[in-house]
Amino acid sequence: PPQLFELLRRPSFAPDAGASAGASPAGPAAPRALSYSRVIDLSQTLSPATPVFPGFPPVSITPYLTHAEHNVAIERLELVNHSGTHLDAPYHCSPTGVSVDAMPPEALLVPAIVLDIGAKAKRDHAALVTPDDLLAWERANGRIPNGAAALMRSGWAARYGDPAAFANLDASGVAQFPGFGLEA
Repeated sequence: PPQLFELLRRPSFAPDAGASAGASPAGPAAPRALSYSRVIDLSQTLSPATPVFPGFPPVSITPYLTHAEHNVAIERLELVNHSGTHLDAPYHCSPTGVSVDAMPPEALLVPAIVLDIGAKAKRDHAALVTPDDLLAWERANGRIPNGAAALMRSGWAARYGDPAAFANLDASGVAQFPGFGLEA
């Protein structure tokens, strides 16, 4: 949604905002100690049925080398880099934004909270996470940890195998799906 593009344009995502990713003007910070009690894979399997943004070509997976002929299986993948599970780096929306290859991997390993707006998204397919959702999470769970990622559970993943339902185009051809409001 347009709100995401606005968030990625904010100064905190600018290239010189490296301090938020653990860097300082004098250079990269020392690696931080990481620990976790649970790791969850949020990715979806890529296939020709993977939903893509309207107008993008479908994912194509074709055999390149096979076990029968080459004793190894290698496939050729053709896809737009915004197909399936992916990371929108700030560069996606700003020519001065940080690109994925410049992002330190440890910046992506953070505590996370899950904001469940599934009931709201059933009633309103363009439902947004709002400050009220964040406050409700804190009332139920305590303060959001510093540096935490806010993840949204909207129920939209159930539409993943149906590209038309996933895109959910309105009469004007605009995709309608849940997202994060700017205020959140």
